[in-house]
Amino acid sequence: MKGLPKYLNTAQDFNNAHALALSGDDSMRQAMIAHWQALLNSDQVWVFQKAVGKDFAPGEGEKVMSDEKDEAVHSLFRPVDNPESRMRQLGLSAETIKVRIAELGGE
Repeated sequence: MKGLPKYLNTAQDFNNAHALALSGDDSMRQAMIAHWQALLNSDQVWVFQKAVGKDFAPGEGEKVMSDEKDEAVHSLFRPVDNPESRMRQLGLSAETIKVRIAELGGE
């Protein structure tokens, strides 16, 4: 096999690909960092909280989005933990993934 596997379906697949990336070139490391980052990004989802005015200032960790069809409609969203995230399905923690990213030279 050449390079990283196309599909990573289990925690062991991720660990094996991680070991392969550690011994590979920079492009392989960057690809594995992207895989780890995708797991980390799946841990939270944005959930609608309420409709807000155009001049509403969101708090830390919040975002305001306008409706695609009606620019006058604004909604407040907050991130919440996603209990069905891929990371949790694989039994991995955010701390473990951050360590793996750092081992590959990522941030």
